[in-house]
Amino acid sequence: MTIESMSRSGYNSPTPAVARARRAFERRLELERRRREADLPEANDTPAGSADPRS
Repeated sequence: MTIESMSRSGYNSPTPAVARARRAFERRLELERRRREADLPEANDTPAGSADPRS
């Protein structure tokens, strides 16, 4: 998504409620990304072809 389409769709709206919701959403995304990164080392330990539910 480009910056232009983000501002057109109101993503960069200055209203406090929207800013608060966007921060909460971005925080959730960041936490989810960190959780996935924390899962990577143990996922890499499983041999290829093993039954890994995450693959």
